[in-house]
Amino acid sequence: MFDSPLKAVVDGIPGTVYRRSSSRPQPIERATPGLQELAGLEASALDGDERGWLDIVVEDDRPDLLEAMSDPPQDGVETSTYRIETDCGDERWVRDRFRAVSDERIEGFVVDVTSSMQERRELEAEIDRLEAIFESIPAHVYVKDRDGRHVRVSKHLEFAENVVGKTDLDVEGIADEHVEGSYADDMRVIEEGVSIIDKEEYLRGIEQWNRTSKQPLRVDGEVVGLVGITQRITDRKLTEQELQRRTERLEEFTETLTHDIRNPLNIARGHAELAMETDDQSHLEELVTSLDRANEIIDDVIALSQAEEINLDATTVTVSDVCQDAWRSVSTIDASLSLPERDILVEADRSQLSRVLENLFRNAVKHAASDVSIEVEAIESDGTVTGFAVEDDGPGIPPDERDRVFETNYTIADNGSGVGLSIVADIVEAHGWTISVTDGTEGGARFEITGVE
Repeated sequence: MFDSPLKAVVDGIPGTVYRRSSSRPQPIERATPGLQELAGLEASALDGDERGWLDIVVEDDRPDLLEAMSDPPQDGVETSTYRIETDCGDERWVRDRFRAVSDERIEGFVVDVTSSMQERRELEAEIDRLEAIFESIPAHVYVKDRDGRHVRVSKHLEFAENVVGKTDLDVEGIADEHVEGSYADDMRVIEEGVSIIDKEEYLRGIEQWNRTSKQPLRVDGEVVGLVGITQRITDRKLTEQELQRRTERLEEFTETLTHDIRNPLNIARGHAELAMETDDQSHLEELVTSLDRANEIIDDVIALSQAEEINLDATTVTVSDVCQDAWRSVSTIDASLSLPERDILVEADRSQLSRVLENLFRNAVKHAASDVSIEVEAIESDGTVTGFAVEDDGPGIPPDERDRVFETNYTIADNGSGVGLSIVADIVEAHGWTISVTDGTEGGARFEITGVE
C-alpha cells in the first residue's frame, strides 16, 4: 500500500492502515501488520474467501457502519466507532476513519479505542448515577453559573424547563422581594466564595416556606458558579407555629386558672373560718358552693385548653340569676350590685356567662374603691333588648387604653394578671356577641355586651 520509507512509518503506527472492498463482506485487500495485534488475524484471513472485515464486526454494530459508508461526508472522510470480535473471541472497540477511493474500494485507518470507550462508558454510568441522585432528592436542586444563571435544574421544580438560562431576577411568577434577595445571595456565594446553610425564606404571595442552602462550585480552585438545594418546609413551619400557638394557649390558660380560681378559694376559706368561729352551718353551705364553683372553673379551663374553640352548652338563662351566682364568687365587703329592672333572657352557656360576669365584677372591685357600686342594666333598641351593660362608679379606663384592655396580659393593677378581660372577650366572642368599653354615667367603666337578641 505504501512504499519505503513511508511504509516503515505507517507499519509502526498503533492500529492498522488498510484497503478493503466496499461490497460485502468487505474483504481486506491489504493491511499493515497492526491488524494482527488488533484482531488477532492476518489480512489473508479476511480476504473474502471465507470471510471479510464485516464478518468480524459485532452484528449489532454492522447497520451503523454500513450506513456511515453509504453516506460519506462532503470532505470524503467518515469516522465510525464500533465493536469487532477478535480471533480469541474478545470484543474490542475500534475507531475506523475511511474514505472511498473508488466505487468499489475504501481506504482507512482502524485503531483500538477499547480503553477509552470503557472509560467513557464508566463516565456515562457515573453521570447516570449522579443524574439519578440529582433527580431523586426530594427537593429543588440546581446548578448556576458565575452570572447566577440556572444551568441545571432538577425536575422537582414544576417549571424547571422555564428557568434554565435565567437568573432568579428573570424568572416570572415569583415575588420580587424574594427573587431580589435570592439573587443577592447567589452573587454573595459566587463572588465571596461563602456558603449559605439552611436559610429559611417565606414567599408571601403563595404563602410558602422554603429552606435553602447554597455552596460555591469550584473547578481547579476557581469558583465557577454554585450548587443549591431548596426544600419546601411549609408543613413543618405551620406545625411549629401551631405548636407555638398551643404552648402560648396553654400558658394563657394556666394564668387563667390561677386568676379565676383565687376568688372562690378565698371565699371558701373565709366561710370555713367563720364556720369554725361561729358554728353557723350556713357558712359550710357557702363553702361547698365556692368549692363547687372552683371545680367548675377548673373543668372549664381544662376544656378550653384542649379545644380549638370554646364549646358552649347554651340554654335560655336570665342575666339577673347568673349575676347573683357570679356575685357570690366575688370577694367583696362594701361593694354593691344593682340588677336590671326587667328580666334579660339570653341563649348562653350559664357557666361561661357566669365567668364573664365574675371577671367584670372582680375587675370593678379591684380597680375602684372598696365600696364601688356596680350596676347591670339592659341595652335596648326600639323596645327590644339587644344586650346588657356592666357599669361601675370607679375611675374608669382612659380612652387611649380601651383598645388594649381585652389583650392577654394587659393590666394596670400592680397585682393584676392581665387575663381576666381577655377571658371575657374570648367567651363573648364564642357566643357570637360583641363587647366594648366606654365611659359610665358616673365616670367609671362601662362594658357593653351586645348582639344577644
